[in-house]
Amino acid sequence: MTKIWAYAFWSKRNVAYDKPLAAVPLAEKWLRYTPAIVLGGFTLLMGIFAGPLFDLATRAAAQILNPAGYVTAVFGG
Repeated sequence: MTKIWAYAFWSKRNVAYDKPLAAVPLAEKWLRYTPAIVLGGFTLLMGIFAGPLFDLATRAAAQILNPAGYVTAVFGG
């Protein structure tokens, strides 16, 4: 691990990397930022709708702890 650290941070950089980056097209910017925006939106929605999500998780946990309803539904009763 020390060898990798030394190579990555203490060695001389390649001169080719010192060239200025070309302008990134707008379509590529959207492709880069869209996953972060979507995940941020999901996180925000989970915070806003925490009550219903907690109720759903509680019901799912109750069904896992008591599988009789599932067994009856699958195998008949």
